Amino acid sequence: MEKRRCPKPKGEQINLRDLKAILHNQLIILNHARKRMKERNITLGDIKKVIRFGKKVDRHDTGQYGDATARVIGSKVNGEWAAVAVAIDKGKIVVLTVMDDDRQKS
Repeated sequence: MEKRRCPKPKGEQINLRDLKAILHNQLIILNHARKRMKERNITLGDIKKVIRFGKKVDRHDTGQYGDATARVIGSKVNGEWAAVAVAIDKGKIVVLTVMDDDRQKS
């Protein structure tokens, strides 16, 4: 499996509308995100649903590697909440990691 580092867009900001528009394109899921998906029982369908119907709750102009990143939260297929950290690289969504979201527990 190819190891990928996080992309480094130059000063781009991520727009939730743009994420939804390119969701039909191939998703690139980093190895770190795949590991977290398995640990947290989050499926590809969950990721797509969160990105498609979720809400961007925060944006970071620069991530760990100088990339533009955002965190989107929404409900998974089973109704539980999850968060997906993403970047955009060459018109494709790069999934950096996935997280459980405690909103349903409050």
